Amino acid sequence: MVKQYPYTLQKFQTTESHQDDNGNFVAESSTWIDVCKCRNEDGKQRKITISDDTFSTANHLIQCPKGIAALKFGDKVKVIGENSDVRVDGSVIYSSKDQL
Repeated sequence: MVKQYPYTLQKFQTTESHQDDNGNFVAESSTWIDVCKCRNEDGKQRKITISDDTFSTANHLIQCPKGIAALKFGDKVKVIGENSDVRVDGSVIYSSKDQL
């Protein structure tokens, strides 16, 4: 059976150092977190206009289920395949909650 969203989208998240409730300092930490299930397609080298009126080339189109928050420009992301292989590894150049 064909799965609509067979892969997993992950985002690199960094937590800044801070003080906990007891006054102890907690060091900065970085980890990959699961965002949602997704599918990805070839971006067909489509030119995208970035917010500062420069252009970038989209190498991949990643589609997520409805209701997932848009990612921010520059977020580090990767798409993990069904066999735990990395299908995509890069940064967000455009994110939208619009359909298609």
